[in-house]
Parts: sequence; C-alpha cells; structure tokens
Amino acid sequence: MRRERLRLAHSPEGLAALYANPYDHRRWIDHVRRAEATVVFCQFLLAGRVPDVAADLSCGDGVILDAIHARRKIYGDLVSSHALDVVGSIETTIREIDAIDLFINTETLEHLDDPDSVLMAIGEKTNMLLLSTPINAWEDASNTEHYWAWDAEVVDAMITAAGFRIVQYSELPLWYQFGVWGCVR
Repeated sequence: MRRERLRLAHSPEGLAALYANPYDHRRWIDHVRRAEATVVFCQFLLAGRVPDVAADLSCGDGVILDAIHARRKIYGDLVSSHALDVVGSIETTIREIDAIDLFINTETLEHLDDPDSVLMAIGEKTNMLLLSTPINAWEDASNTEHYWAWDAEVVDAMITAAGFRIVQYSELPLWYQFGVWGCVR
C-alpha cells in the first residue's frame, strides 16, 4: 500500500485562480473516454434500479450525472458551470444536502486536502457510491491540482473506513490509470 502527498493545499486565492473557469470534460480525450466508461460502470452498479436522488457535488460540466437515470439530480461544483443546485467546495456542500441514494465522486479525491474526511461525510449521506481517481500517479508533478497519489489498495482502505463495501472495481488505462469503484453501505 502506498499513499503520497504530492503538494501542499492551495490557498483560497490560489484555488480561485486555479479553478477560475468552469470544467469542460471535452477538452481532453482521456476525460471523454473516462466519462463514457464511468457512465457504463454506473449502469452496472445500479443494475436497472432508478435512484430517487443522485448527487455529484464536483460535477464539473455534469456529463456523468446527466447520463444517469434518477428521479432527482443534485448538481454541485466549486465553480458554477451550468444550473447548479449548490456551489462551493465539496467539504462544505456535502453538509448542505439531505440523504441521497447515489453519490457520484469522480476525479475529486486527489484534489482534496483531507479526502478521508470527505469520504466519511459522503458515507453519512448515501448508501451507494460511484468513485474514481487516478491510481499509481506518482510522477504527477505537472498537474498542480492533484494533492495526492495512491494505489488502489489505499483507496480500498479509505472506502472501507468510510463504511462502504466495494462491490465492483475496474481500471481504465488512459492518460492516467484510473480506478473506478462501485460501493454500497
């Protein structure tokens, strides 16, 4: 098991500058492919069920949540990119929502100063989690947004500590090697 801090957290001003523009997954082909694969992965996790409420509080342009069938969707992000229900850091907005059926957290954990506490907070809000993060990205110096690198076993332990049981796992070898987890409580 290996977990490595890549850099210190940015100041609030640094974060504002770093995330000044709304995210558009279409800027990078690996993000397009990851989003497509993540949607398919989520469909397997749901196994034909339609959640009453699904949320993605770091949804960027909302492409994954848009593709998921749910009776109600809660969109959130740090920067308003389209009609969001909540705007702000996931550390804050997770406390603003009620209990939900499915929480989507893709490509977010590695950006957080304290990812373990965010996973714990997510665990207090949902019984089903779809999570993805780069794994084994030890030489990730070029991406100043990423605070963490880890292997899949570390993420497994983080998920389990947050009270989830992993029911499916897959790796997507794109620009990064992405780990994708389907979890239930």
